[in-house]
Amino acid sequence: MATAWLDTKGINSRKTRKNKLERDMWMKEHISRNQRLSKDLMAVKGHPNLTEEDLFVVHRIGKTIGSCSSNQWLAISQDGTYQIQDTLSCHTRFCGICAAYKTRQFRHKQRQWIVGDRTVLDGRGKLAGNRSDDEIGRWMVAQIELKSAQNRLPSSQDGLTKLLNQVLESGELERQKIEKKLNWYFITLTIPNIPHIWERQNGKDILDNAILKPWRKLWATSRKKFQYTDHRRTGRKAIPGMRIWRNIRGYFGRLEITWNQRSKTFHPHLHLLVFTEAAWLPKDLVRATWQHYVSKRAQIIDVRRANPTTIPNELVKYVTKTIDVQDAPEALAEIVRALYRRRTILTGGAAYGVRWSKEQEDDEKERQFSEAWGEAKEGKPPIRGLWVRRVWDDEKQTWRYTVVGHGDIMQPRARLRKLTADGELLTPYYRDTWAFRYNVRKTRTFKPSDDPRTWRKLLEREAKEKMRKYWKQNPVNWLWEWLFTGLLSIVAAPKEGWRSA
Repeated sequence: MATAWLDTKGINSRKTRKNKLERDMWMKEHISRNQRLSKDLMAVKGHPNLTEEDLFVVHRIGKTIGSCSSNQWLAISQDGTYQIQDTLSCHTRFCGICAAYKTRQFRHKQRQWIVGDRTVLDGRGKLAGNRSDDEIGRWMVAQIELKSAQNRLPSSQDGLTKLLNQVLESGELERQKIEKKLNWYFITLTIPNIPHIWERQNGKDILDNAILKPWRKLWATSRKKFQYTDHRRTGRKAIPGMRIWRNIRGYFGRLEITWNQRSKTFHPHLHLLVFTEAAWLPKDLVRATWQHYVSKRAQIIDVRRANPTTIPNELVKYVTKTIDVQDAPEALAEIVRALYRRRTILTGGAAYGVRWSKEQEDDEKERQFSEAWGEAKEGKPPIRGLWVRRVWDDEKQTWRYTVVGHGDIMQPRARLRKLTADGELLTPYYRDTWAFRYNVRKTRTFKPSDDPRTWRKLLEREAKEKMRKYWKQNPVNWLWEWLFTGLLSIVAAPKEGWRSA
């Protein structure tokens, strides 16, 4: 069966906004969409599958989306042109503005990996990064210093020499750039619709068990040797089509969830952008392998060949596009809770562990911050203008402007760069921002209040809700549970009897 070719040159879903008016209209449309999305999430009060703690997470994310890009700081020159210097972003996967920024980042990386019809790899077999020789050298020194500070250096001379050789070899392989002919394919893996995607009962995650865990098993099996062939001694049968997955070098994946308004069900599926040395990727074998891990009912599988020249412009939209659920706030709330703190952009193989320069990213942010539309001509002093703050008015659907002060908008911020633990030269602002986000991810951020009375009321409501669910079940079930618990306590009881601590 021939593989269909995915022609992305005719798709106009990601047109470039050239003039300022188009950019302003695009920004207003997405801010209005975020405001409506925020109101829908904040309006959800009672949900059959979400507890009070889950609803607090949904409300907090809704409030964050509603405030995205509503506060902006502009630099206005004397001729009336302006540049957005800073803005408050939500960094959520449901915001179209933040998704557009992620798309630009991913497109920039994708252009560096594809040169003509060839894919650029490094000596490690990974997709090539953009770190300079100086950054790689500082990174190698930082690896040894970090292990020394953690008291993880080998005690023997042979072990220390082996560690140094490993670090040096990793840095030298990263410097290499190898262009190889690889074929890119776009694969869509689906499963039958499910009624719910979030219901944490008995410690089970519905979304993870339905699609993410089967995909991880499939990919892990394809990376192992002699796991896709027939073993005569063990009697295990060969997995159909596993040889095809064995040839795939790496992939970029995106988990997407859509809502079927007619059947009131959820449809999770995976969009995969894979690259392989094989010149042909049969659709029937891809379907057979996926059905082995999920179900025979998963019949809708799409495999298309992608043109490498159009991948950076069009195919990345499947990796960073937002989720849009209209006229179903309860379904949207369940999607928001199910995707909370969950990775939706997946990488594997040669696409995993690509090393990127944080310094160049920092320089790009500094350039965008200090850049102005009214650039001075050569030989003339820089233009002095105004610092203006604008806030979005949701009722009037317009901006409210406030003059912050005067300043030289052409002069960049003078920030002192410091060396981090991993050998990167970053400004304190972006270094502290990264550390703050890292600490937030490790803490419990969905506590509604520091007031102990509010926290106690929340726990009491959750306990009452759990008891109502417990007593609604069949009496035979909880009678059997009490009987089993009593017998277990009798068997496990010590001879001296139970003693209170």
